[in-house]
Amino acid sequence: MNMRFLFYFIRFIFLSLAGVTIPVFLAIVDMHQLELELTISNLLDVMESQNIYLFSLIVFPTIFNILYFLYEGVRDSNRVISQESQYHKNLLNANPDGVLILNKNLELIFSNDSFKFIFNSIQPILDHQGLRSTIPVVSYFQKEFLLPSNLLVEHPFLVSFKQTTYNGEINYYLSFKDIKDIKDQEEIIKDQNQQMIEKNKLASLGEMAAGIAHEINNPLTVITSNNSIIAKLFEKG
Repeated sequence: MNMRFLFYFIRFIFLSLAGVTIPVFLAIVDMHQLELELTISNLLDVMESQNIYLFSLIVFPTIFNILYFLYEGVRDSNRVISQESQYHKNLLNANPDGVLILNKNLELIFSNDSFKFIFNSIQPILDHQGLRSTIPVVSYFQKEFLLPSNLLVEHPFLVSFKQTTYNGEINYYLSFKDIKDIKDQEEIIKDQNQQMIEKNKLASLGEMAAGIAHEINNPLTVITSNNSIIAKLFEKG
């Protein structure tokens, strides 16, 4: 704490001395015009004879300190804003989904690293008729689109769109979630379900065939038994 106070005190002294140099310089200029010898006593006499110099000895150091104080405030505010902006950019770049921010004229404001990896440029987005016609007329949507990417000509993405306002200006926030793996898994599950349906059909057909065979086998067994009895009766005459 003492070191901090010492720093502020030294800075105040330095700025005050810097402010004092202005009226001293002006007094020296007056001495040169009056053809007075440049001595400390003559300098003090000139400054005492002109109240403006005495006034300047107070005003200029004060102005210097006030201006530096204001400069420090602006500098610290800019530093905080820059740090927050960088932090938000790092968060967006850490997002595995592609993120795109456009202004109201559909011009690029920001794109994260994932978007740059998925797409070569924003043109596939702006050229897509479905997106281009939907963005200006709604404030929010979440919909699946097939878009050309660096990986596939028709790549399935879940596009989330949100219209935002910053400093009175309309901006568009879009995120692109790659759902190809999800779609592939859905196809696998669909195929497995279809195979299960076919297996169940075959199992049901087998059960039905077994039931029919059983129903046919019962009367045949009776007929065979009766045939044996009749044959024995014929043998006995």
